[in-house]
Amino acid sequence: MNYDQTLIETGDSILVPTSHGLMGDLTQFFTHSLYTHAGIAIWIAGRLYVAELNGGRNHLIPISQLPEFDVYSRPAEISREAVEVAIFQMLAEPIDYGFISFPVIGLLNFLRIKMFVHWRKLIVCSG
Repeated sequence: MNYDQTLIETGDSILVPTSHGLMGDLTQFFTHSLYTHAGIAIWIAGRLYVAELNGGRNHLIPISQLPEFDVYSRPAEISREAVEVAIFQMLAEPIDYGFISFPVIGLLNFLRIKMFVHWRKLIVCSG
């Protein structure tokens, strides 16, 4: 969708529905979702970025690099300031993002078992 970026606020969820290649197709199949990637919107110095986990690293990308995305508003009870603090803490810490994360979370999603997986710090954004 095309969004007026000025309507997107820090803390909004950015979900990417595109499927490029085998990993995207598998993600959509196992998660029963149109979305293959997720991040959190953050405004920094007048520019809009997405804080995301990709390729084993936490980082920021300009939202303009996403070919298409959907936006879901931040819950009202969570302040913009709290989101900013959490994002900058997240960006400062390494995350263990191993290949085994994909089959573990994929299997749980495929079987529609909803639980937080923190086994050996395995995490992927679609989980």
